[in-house]
Amino acid sequence: MRLRCGARETDCRLVIADKDGTLVDFRSVWVPVVQARARFIVEEAAVDRGLEPALLRAFGYDPDDGRVDPRGPLAIAPRTETTVIGATLLYRAGLAWEDAMAAVRRAYRRADEAVDPIRVGRAVPGVEAALRRLRAAGARLAVVTTDTTVQAERGLAALGWADLFEAVVGADGVTLPKPHPEAVERLCRTVGVPAGETVVIGDALADVLMGKGAGVALTVGVLTGVTTAAEFRDHADVIVDSLADIGPAAGAGTRP
Repeated sequence: MRLRCGARETDCRLVIADKDGTLVDFRSVWVPVVQARARFIVEEAAVDRGLEPALLRAFGYDPDDGRVDPRGPLAIAPRTETTVIGATLLYRAGLAWEDAMAAVRRAYRRADEAVDPIRVGRAVPGVEAALRRLRAAGARLAVVTTDTTVQAERGLAALGWADLFEAVVGADGVTLPKPHPEAVERLCRTVGVPAGETVVIGDALADVLMGKGAGVALTVGVLTGVTTAAEFRDHADVIVDSLADIGPAAGAGTRP
C-alpha cells in the first residue's frame, strides 16, 4: 500500500508502532507507575522518605515539574534495567546489594498491584480510527514495546485492538532492547515482510534509531509522547503530531 505521513509518501506493507506514547497515552500509565515504584521502594527498604525524589529523578521523572526525560529510563528502559537503578540508590544509602535488589523487586510487585496499566491507560485520540484505516487499506500492523509482551497484549486487548495487530514484541522477547534493531528484525521475520517495506512509528528517539538500524523504509516520530520535534529533527525521516495523522495515500483504496 501507499502510506501518507505528513508531506511524505512511501510504499509499505508493514507498520510497526511503539505502544506507550504512540498508541497509548504515556503519562496516564507510566507516571502513576513510577510514583508507586519509588514510594514502595522507600517503604520496602525502610529508608528515609527523602530518597523518594532522588529515585524518581534517577528513573527519568522530575517530581518538581513533571517532566519525563525522553532519553531516560522511564521512557525507554525495560523493567530489568530500572530495577538495577533503584537498587543502586539503595546500595548507596547503605543497604547490602542483595537486600537492595530484594527490596526493589518487592516494591515493583506492589506497584504492579496498586497501578493497573489496563485500568489507567488511555488511547491516544484518533489512533484507533487511523489503525483501522491502515488495516482496511491492506497494511499489516505490529507493536514493539519496552513493556512485557503479555502486558502489552493485555493492554491492546482491553482497548479492543486485539484484532488489529499481527504480532507484539516486548522487552522480554529480545536479547537487546531499543534502540537496538533486534525487535524490528524479529517482527519483520515473524510477519514475513522485509525491513525495506516497513515503516516504524514511535514517540521516542530510541524508536527512530531502532528503525534506522534495521534499515526500514521510513521512520516517523510522533509528538504524543515524551519527545519534542526539535529532539526528533536530525533523526526521524518524518515528524507528525500523532499517529492519527498517518494514513493511506489518496487513491490507495482498500484491500479486497
